[in-house]
Amino acid sequence: MTLLMTRFINSMTIFDYLFIDNGYDLLWLCIIVTIAGIIRGCIGFGFSALVVASTSLWLDVKFTVIMVIFMEVMASLFMLNNVKDEIDFRLLKIITIGSVIASFFGVWILANIHSDWHQILMSIYLLIVALIALFKFEFKKPVNDFRLYMTGIVAGFYNGLAGIGGIFIASMLTSSGYKVKNIRATIVVYFFMIEAAFFIAAYMNNLVTKEVVFTSMLLSIPMLVGIFFGSKLFSFLPEKTLKQMVLISLMILSIAGLIKSLV
Repeated sequence: MTLLMTRFINSMTIFDYLFIDNGYDLLWLCIIVTIAGIIRGCIGFGFSALVVASTSLWLDVKFTVIMVIFMEVMASLFMLNNVKDEIDFRLLKIITIGSVIASFFGVWILANIHSDWHQILMSIYLLIVALIALFKFEFKKPVNDFRLYMTGIVAGFYNGLAGIGGIFIASMLTSSGYKVKNIRATIVVYFFMIEAAFFIAAYMNNLVTKEVVFTSMLLSIPMLVGIFFGSKLFSFLPEKTLKQMVLISLMILSIAGLIKSLV
């Protein structure tokens, strides 16, 4: 059945408009995006990290980063109405200021860095963030504006570099004692705002192509389906278990990425 489906997809001219050229890649992308969408709908973050970390093992990461940023905007618009009453606007303002500034630098590096070094930087970052979250690191001192600004700067840089800044913000805010529902809602709006800066920087660095746009639009369908079901499951699934599964998956993908780049 899968073979017949793949042959049918390959025979279509759709690949003239995508940055992938075969049905196997498209099928795997649909599966990954759907699973990541369910995670995004449940806990509000993790979509970009899962998609970029997994697809970078066989696709050009520059294409997948631009793709997930397009899709994050669509995801945030889709989720906005359900979380608007739980947004922490003061927090949103502080982390966004730092992120916008750093995002331009991150995109510039994305456009110019060698793929192996990009994989190494991304994998080390995800590995550290996952370990911090798994070991339940907590700040002893109360949260202050400086810590939030620095959180925004680091997240903005890695959002520009690899579209994976949200997971760092989620980790830092959880370690600072913010409630999960407020983190989830604030990050939804944060993605919508920071990506405007990303697209300006990406356009300036000639990273936005019609193939990426069409691929993003096509894969938004399984993503939105995943988010829809993930949002419904938010009240039923054990959030702690789900987070641990996501973090362990990111650790495995990060180690695999490091091995791929260094061997």
